[in-house]
Amino acid sequence: MSSVRSLAVKARTSCGTSESRAERLSGFTPAILYGDKKDPVTLSIEERILRKELQEPGIFSHLYTIKVDNKDQQVLIRDIQFHPVSDRPLHVDLLRVSKSSAIHVDVPLVFLNEDKCPGLKMGGVLNILRHALHVVCSPTNIPEHIDIDLAGKDIGYSCTLSSLVLPAGVTISHLEKAETVLTIVPPKVQDESEETAAPVETEESSETEASE
Repeated sequence: MSSVRSLAVKARTSCGTSESRAERLSGFTPAILYGDKKDPVTLSIEERILRKELQEPGIFSHLYTIKVDNKDQQVLIRDIQFHPVSDRPLHVDLLRVSKSSAIHVDVPLVFLNEDKCPGLKMGGVLNILRHALHVVCSPTNIPEHIDIDLAGKDIGYSCTLSSLVLPAGVTISHLEKAETVLTIVPPKVQDESEETAAPVETEESSETEASE
């Protein structure tokens, strides 16, 4: 299961375009905390810390603990707005969660034992149709990732949503449970007609070469 991380935040007493600009100039990213049927709270996150979290995979499926009004609250990062040119984080949406909440998160898929897959050793190609799954679970039960074991799988193997082994308490929110996640397909064989034909030596060309 995903571990709970601490995220330092500070309260903002005012909000607005000019205030947000001032926060960014001082090295902080404006944020808002909402959800759990409570009033929204304006916050700021130190940009240096936020950039460090952005380097970690699966930032939107990590559970964070923040301290607001001297009380610990568990949150998920729901959205991050970036500058279109510099990619600097401009604003963060934080969602309050409780142990009884049923949340929707994207969990990455991890493909194991590619070196032990006969289909790939024979030249087959791993055709990945999904890199993550949208699942429903409790905040304390978020998987770090969902594994798909390729050991012993041959060309023609197909993995569907219904064939995945999920952790207890985790369900797939996709409506079509038979949807294909990945396949191992045969290697592409070049059509002989696409190959460049070797030049055919004619009698005329032979006579020309001989006279030279």
